[in-house]
Amino acid sequence: MRILPSLFLPCLLSIFSFALLLTGCQQPSLQKALFGSCKSTQQEQAQKNIKDLHQRFEISIPSDWKKEFFIDSSSTRFYCADTTKDLTDTYIVEIGHYLKNTTLDTLFVKKIEDEVLQKEKGVVLQSKRVRLGDKKGYSIHSKYRRLGFEFQAVQSYFPNANGSLYILKVEAYGTEKTEARLCEGMALLDKALLHER
Repeated sequence: MRILPSLFLPCLLSIFSFALLLTGCQQPSLQKALFGSCKSTQQEQAQKNIKDLHQRFEISIPSDWKKEFFIDSSSTRFYCADTTKDLTDTYIVEIGHYLKNTTLDTLFVKKIEDEVLQKEKGVVLQSKRVRLGDKKGYSIHSKYRRLGFEFQAVQSYFPNANGSLYILKVEAYGTEKTEARLCEGMALLDKALLHER
């Protein structure tokens, strides 16, 4: 009878060590960095992989969502949302590549935070350094009013090796299940590929 307790402790330590190893190998995610309470979400719908014209980024989204590209000489922006739901029941995802040369330093962070504070009822909820895969960046979670609605946004900025900038954004209007909707949007952005071009 003494054999069981003596085997129990080494087995328990092995399981704990294996679990630590698995969590240490996971890629950093935006949703976990900003909202520790995010539950992993699986998209049940058929997915469509979207690439921008210049092959600078790609993202997989539900195939029946509304999609829009805006391209000009200095940027490529992609917007998508589930338009079968009310604005206050869904979220809007944006991913963009900008050719402006930007350094993510304290001056940049202050400028972005000041822009939020200048908006109607603008509040910075959190601001921190983040990672997306091997890219280091900066995220800001803010709230304010737009179109008569309470509104929350998470904007993440990632510099590119050539001096350009990626901006990934999720917007959620209204006050119901806001964090859950932001988490779902960031789960999509966590799988986005930002190419070094």
